[in-house]
Amino acid sequence: MHSVDFSSIANLKDSLANSNSFKIRPAKDGVAHGFSVHFTSDLTGHGDNIIDSSKSRAWDLGIIPFKEPCLVKCDKEYEGSWKLLNNRLDVYNDFYDENLQKHEDSLRYETASLDQLQKIRDDSYFKAMMGEIDPIELPFTRDISSSIPAQCVLNTVESQTPIRHLITNFCRYDGTLDQETFFRIEEFVGFRDHVQKIVPTKFRILGHLFYSDRVHFDARPDPSAHCQVDLSTVRSFNLREMRDIRLTQREDIVMASKEFVLYDFNISAEKFRQDTYITVTQDVTVQPTRPIADGVIYEFEILGIRNTKLRPVAAFLFPERVNTNPDMTVVFDLHLGEMLISLKDLP
Repeated sequence: MHSVDFSSIANLKDSLANSNSFKIRPAKDGVAHGFSVHFTSDLTGHGDNIIDSSKSRAWDLGIIPFKEPCLVKCDKEYEGSWKLLNNRLDVYNDFYDENLQKHEDSLRYETASLDQLQKIRDDSYFKAMMGEIDPIELPFTRDISSSIPAQCVLNTVESQTPIRHLITNFCRYDGTLDQETFFRIEEFVGFRDHVQKIVPTKFRILGHLFYSDRVHFDARPDPSAHCQVDLSTVRSFNLREMRDIRLTQREDIVMASKEFVLYDFNISAEKFRQDTYITVTQDVTVQPTRPIADGVIYEFEILGIRNTKLRPVAAFLFPERVNTNPDMTVVFDLHLGEMLISLKDLP
């Protein structure tokens, strides 16, 4: 789309205030939602040492959404344009219908990284969460979340100090507990006594026993791994954790118990100041409904709201498939934001 020449100051100045058009051919018929932009760098100028961000997971693509999705045809040529000015790159869709083109001047294009898009991936409990913040509290509120679009609301007011209210999240986009949340909260409540409220104020972790032949044969961790350490006593043994499970796509998963509450969090700044959530160990009684189980599937309920369609679930596997009995106990173990779910009495 554009090349910047760093060989001279004059070339660099010309390149950094520029605009042009480009042509694109879709690879298949469908609906286009925006452009993704990546960068390549020729470190020597001879083509023998090139860095390509599209091939590196460590670099985010630039995402530039269209103002409206539009239909495209395979191999049909479409035209777009771009403008680079004042360190800002804008890419324009020039193949909208005429009605949209007429309003071009009143529409603002925004660029976003994948990390920013992650914050709006799941807004199922956003309205209820913001209902816990009074409008007069907004100037004294800080968004420390990694996946909640609260910052757009806070940007409408002038921020003031001291910070009294924190907006955060406790579950990650892959359905697991967000350990970093606990550290982000601690940065504020550990040293500043004026923090009064942490939003959301309530969330629960709910579980089911489950079994799956796919899990049993393909994903079972090796019980002899890690020098034959007893896995039931090892915190944060992530090889036993399955993430990003979309239940609507997993017909192999069968729930093997009634639902049970693993832990009920009533969040307050005072509880964090008292280190209530540094270490939590709790026995949970389970009522199996099937004769076998491979592990525990868990999900989050935030302010009474669940949304497994957008928010996937996760699971902890037992070291091996177990035969259930009427009296079973699961141990919920939390330490510094790391979580482990296991059977109390392993066979």
